[in-house]
Amino acid sequence: MHSITPSLDQPIERAARLVALDLLESANKARARLDEQTDADALHHFRVTLRRLRTWLRTLQPWLEDSTSKKASRRLRKAAWLTSDSRDAEVHLAWLQDQRRALSARQRHGWAWLVERIEQEKEQNDAVGSTKGMRAFDRAAAKLARRLPYYRAHVDPHAAHASRPFAVVLSELIRDQGAVLAARLKKITSFEDAKAIHNARIAGKRLRYIVEPVAEQIDGGSELVANLGELQDALGGCHDAHVFAGTIIAASEALPPSREQSLNGPPSLGRRPSERHRDLRLGLLALAGRLQERGEQSFADVREKWLTSQTLAEETERLAQALASRIGQSPGETQVPLGDGRTTEQAQQEVDPQRRGNGRRAGAGKRTRHAHSRGSSSHSVRSLEEPAVSQTPRA
Repeated sequence: MHSITPSLDQPIERAARLVALDLLESANKARARLDEQTDADALHHFRVTLRRLRTWLRTLQPWLEDSTSKKASRRLRKAAWLTSDSRDAEVHLAWLQDQRRALSARQRHGWAWLVERIEQEKEQNDAVGSTKGMRAFDRAAAKLARRLPYYRAHVDPHAAHASRPFAVVLSELIRDQGAVLAARLKKITSFEDAKAIHNARIAGKRLRYIVEPVAEQIDGGSELVANLGELQDALGGCHDAHVFAGTIIAASEALPPSREQSLNGPPSLGRRPSERHRDLRLGLLALAGRLQERGEQSFADVREKWLTSQTLAEETERLAQALASRIGQSPGETQVPLGDGRTTEQAQQEVDPQRRGNGRRAGAGKRTRHAHSRGSSSHSVRSLEEPAVSQTPRA
């Protein structure tokens, strides 16, 4: 999956950029696939690579300071947002194709009307995503490509360690993101908990994308990634049911108020109105029922495998310990600033509210590291392509 696998004992600033550059290259390749009109999986692949890149940049932001910018992050977010509706339409249309045979001839009238409606909306959304969305991504990608290969390193002869090892920092990030996921899973009590399910799904994705770059280097890494993928699919089944239910409701509300009103032009001559305009709601109701069944089945899988088991949390902790042991430091010895501005202590407060008030101030970890990397002494601009200090400033 990753063409570049950074060494676990190298400085976090270098390793974070190597992974980011690898993810950026994957996203650029996926973006190129979008120009191929016959590639049915191009949009899905692009959005997955974009999520991986955004998650990594957000989580490792404290160590990518000078190589990222708020504008680039906003543009990546814009690209994701402007392509989301098209991807949702792809998922919905694929599911609808699977349901056609199970519907009666009368119900298929509503099915066909809904398919046509979604296809028309998708065509409009594709136009926006392929222009504004891709323009936003291209600009962000170009800026990141210029900045990521360089970072500033402060040389302090009195410091015991110039920089923290990649493995130690990543172990803390994995450990705390795992705790966030566990806390969010606990908030899910039923299939109707749409917001809790969505939040847990996002937390699971973030943990998976943090683990993936080192999964093959650590025992249990690949298994954890696979399990997180299964969890993502199960929660995704619930989430898709919730989202598509809203689509069906909106479609139902858009139906003509009278059965005598034609949906596709003037009525055909020689046929009774009851024959020309069947009740499309029959098909929509049938689809809504099957969608509910799918969502409830997905939730049953989530409840059986993930809500009543500690396996995922145990696997995450073992992986974090294995990463830290590669360098000889246990997770939790220091406070790592997370990509969303919290420290690991603050992330734990989401899990254990009793710890609130005892943590460090938000951003304290980041400011401490900032002081070490930008002291009054001279700095060097280090290129990822050169082992020695480069005198060429970043663009």
